[in-house]
Amino acid sequence: MAKLSVEPVAERATVDDPALDFCLWSYTPPQPPGSADSLRSINLLLDSAECAGVGAEMRQLCQVLRAAIGDWQTVWGVKWADDQLSWELYFYDYARTQRRCAVADVVAALSEQFDCQLRVDERIHYFMFSVDIDVELLRRQRPLTSCNLYLGNVANHGAMISSGLSYHYQDGVAELRNLYYFFAAREGLDDVCEKLALSVHNPSDQLPLAQLLPSPLLGCRTLVVAHKSQSDALYFSGIAASALDYAVRRAALPAPLVAAFKSDMHRYQHLLFDIGVDYRTVDGKVEWSKFSYYGVM
Repeated sequence: MAKLSVEPVAERATVDDPALDFCLWSYTPPQPPGSADSLRSINLLLDSAECAGVGAEMRQLCQVLRAAIGDWQTVWGVKWADDQLSWELYFYDYARTQRRCAVADVVAALSEQFDCQLRVDERIHYFMFSVDIDVELLRRQRPLTSCNLYLGNVANHGAMISSGLSYHYQDGVAELRNLYYFFAAREGLDDVCEKLALSVHNPSDQLPLAQLLPSPLLGCRTLVVAHKSQSDALYFSGIAASALDYAVRRAALPAPLVAAFKSDMHRYQHLLFDIGVDYRTVDGKVEWSKFSYYGVM
């Protein structure tokens, strides 16, 4: 991994910045941006790209998207798996088929950056889609041929806030990838534990709950359980900067990223963050196989 270079232009937070989570849902910030040193979360995305050696390419991509669809419309995710950094960009429009932001719109914008061979049947009732980004795509070493489509699910009850389905979509073929269940963290903890137990990836008589739900992350607003083909996943939405610091260290991200966030953590105190972990339970021990953290630009 490359060393982090000096930030070309650090984006400063303003009192007018909206507080939005990775579903573009509003939240009450822990505090307003308190000084000229407060930073927007996009700086964490750009730090990760610098670390992977594609900082300039990522900055250009962000500029293109914000010019095309506006500020605060794109959720970004930094992914760490198999000692590799990658990214995912998410685009929401809860109007479904009456949407104003369709796959075709984003593809048109991204065509300035990539060889875009992605086409989607816009009659599908998706409320969100995402695009996987890696170093090869940013360097134009491969075309963009696929996306992920997210659809709602009607099986909501009790403390469950919502649920959804994720499909990988390529060449007109959709493959089911994930089942998501959103719970209010405090009221729904029992439901979360019950959901965690209903998995082929947890072959044990007793769930290692202290490992699955570590105390530094339990101050979150929303817990999401996802069932995937090769693992399960947990998402902790609405955690403080100090909890993100705990998570990036536990996930063993590249040392330059960990150090950069540690030194700037005080500049993100006005934000709540969202993280995700793919995990498997092996001999009673929870192993994180993938770690993600999110923001909005």
